[in-house]
Amino acid sequence: MTSQMSIIKHAACNKEMRPLQGLYINGTIRIVLPVLIIIVNAFAAEFAGGNGSQEKPYQIATVEQLNNVRNHLNAHFILTANLDFMSTPYRKLDGWVPIGNNDRKFYGGFNGNNYKIANLFIKRESENCIGLFGDCNAAYIIKLHLENCDITGNEDVGAIAGKLWNGSMIDMCSAEGWVSGSNNTGGIAGSGIFMGPSISNCFSNVIVSGYSHSGGIVGVAKNCTIKHCYARGQVSGIESGGLVGIDDGYNSIEDCFYNKEISGQSDTGKGTGLTTIAMREQSTYKNWDFETTWQMDPKKNDGYPFLKSKKRIIYGSFSTVTKKVNTDRLLNNDDIAAIRASSTLEGKDVYKPYNIHDTDSTTAWVEGVAGDGVGEWIEIEFSRSFDIKAFEIANGYGKSKKIYEANNRVKDLGIVFYTTGGPLESRITLGDESFKKSDHVVTETFSGCNGVLRIRFTILSVYKGKKYDDTCISEICFLGK
Repeated sequence: MTSQMSIIKHAACNKEMRPLQGLYINGTIRIVLPVLIIIVNAFAAEFAGGNGSQEKPYQIATVEQLNNVRNHLNAHFILTANLDFMSTPYRKLDGWVPIGNNDRKFYGGFNGNNYKIANLFIKRESENCIGLFGDCNAAYIIKLHLENCDITGNEDVGAIAGKLWNGSMIDMCSAEGWVSGSNNTGGIAGSGIFMGPSISNCFSNVIVSGYSHSGGIVGVAKNCTIKHCYARGQVSGIESGGLVGIDDGYNSIEDCFYNKEISGQSDTGKGTGLTTIAMREQSTYKNWDFETTWQMDPKKNDGYPFLKSKKRIIYGSFSTVTKKVNTDRLLNNDDIAAIRASSTLEGKDVYKPYNIHDTDSTTAWVEGVAGDGVGEWIEIEFSRSFDIKAFEIANGYGKSKKIYEANNRVKDLGIVFYTTGGPLESRITLGDESFKKSDHVVTETFSGCNGVLRIRFTILSVYKGKKYDDTCISEICFLGK
């Protein structure tokens, strides 16, 4: 990698930072300050961070913070730690109250970040829409894993969610334990109905029992998409199935399986029943993605497929920099005020601008103009001025080697640092040796770049992809103070 860092030749203007005059009321700040402190303290108690937007989801590190999700039903959330209900008040009496109900549905998004929630307990035999989440409308729940759940309800009962409708989605989730209901009971969701809800890349090891309409994944499916899922637990009830209990005939069920030896079911046309031996063979799952989504190991998960558990981890450690400047730190989502781009490829959230600072290598910003994207830019605005000492770029689309090579990667990158002392310009050239982490992740260190308010990165030239003409960047993270 070669580098032409012109900012080293400049010195940012070190003007005295004065407080905004608008903060003063009648010549004093004493009236304003206590109010601000109260707001900050209340927020800190409710969540561990974030603001509830898709770019900065509320961060959940405790069971009590999980309980606060019900106060923000249209917001976005992410788990930052494993949770255990065992020693909490939610193991007593009727247990956990599902998030979202018929009157106040969950409209938001929940990213489990591949963490686990253990020992969830619900005992509400006369209530409907029972699960960790209750009634979900146009919501998404991803990368969430429940262990040793014990859930009882009446109708629409599932481990992850009671009812999904209006395009709600569950993806890359799993459940293990017991789920019991009267009607519409499933190992992942109780029912998926109306306007195309979907369940994909999920598995359950749940004993599902009900009077009628029970399924290893979902009890009732109407106009629903179910893809790349399997169930391995026992299922009981009238009009039930190993994978899906009731299929209205308008569902799309693709490459899904259930254990016909354990489930006690033998239905067809809504999931394929297989023996235990067959379900432990990777050749069974011909169309599944074992490169980025699934994996198999005879010593893990009883030999059945399980989901890859990559969590949000920022590329690199900046170890060479932090040894020299102990006061510097890795900037987080709370330090980012906005992320903007000149264009974005339409179609999926995994292409959006905020993906370059979500610490998830399986997503990327993908520019959206015709051609190779030269001239397109992405800009990060900070919540305050920072002295930036280094940044790290994960070039290309880092989801897999195949996807990385299929799309364009940045070769020459123009950089403008907008500082309190004026703009500073730079240009760097990124290498493109291979998909290895050490090759496509590049660290740039520099000095003299103080008081940075925002940074714009512009694509100047690209390394061509083998299949697509879209240029991608997976991650950019910053070290500063």
